[in-house]
Amino acid sequence: MGPRAPHREKPMANDWYYIKEKKKLGPVSFAQLKEMVLHGQLGRADMVLPGGTTKWATAETVDGLFPGVPDFSFAPPPAPEAPAEPPPDLAVFADATDNRMRPHQGDLILMLGAGSIVAGVIGIFAPCAYFLYFLVAFSLVALGLGVPVMVKAKKDLRGMRANLVDPAGEGQTRTGWICSIIGTALGGFGLAIMLVVMFFYFVTKYF
Repeated sequence: MGPRAPHREKPMANDWYYIKEKKKLGPVSFAQLKEMVLHGQLGRADMVLPGGTTKWATAETVDGLFPGVPDFSFAPPPAPEAPAEPPPDLAVFADATDNRMRPHQGDLILMLGAGSIVAGVIGIFAPCAYFLYFLVAFSLVALGLGVPVMVKAKKDLRGMRANLVDPAGEGQTRTGWICSIIGTALGGFGLAIMLVVMFFYFVTKYF
């Protein structure tokens, strides 16, 4: 005798039961079972029971229940996503941005350095005129111009040596740096003289 063909359950019109999450559900019609199969609510391995019988069977053994219907019992794994392009190296970008060559400001540095000298010279002669004490402001201007210009010029000179600042303005920047040093010294000297004059003025007047 040849091998026995697997038993197939015959579909019935109504009164079908099925098991989901360990619960017996139904009755439903055979047409409803097919709808459940089409919507992936019933898999091939799920157990079904025709009404009026006591023999449960797997849904895939029921004739006409899965004709050409894909098995939804096991969802296919999602397709792998294409790897995202790595983000740009922000550190490298920032470094390249910070290290690009900047234009020099030698002309401005030279002008402000020379201005600090002019203000410093006026501030030195201010104490010589008793009625022009307000000219002490020029000594303060000389300091206010000379110190920041001196710092800026020194920074730009270092940048030129490191190819971070256009070296075409090195001569102007260096000259402005020297002028700012002189202007700062004149402003400090003029302010010191003014303080000495004011000290002797108050001493001689009130003591």
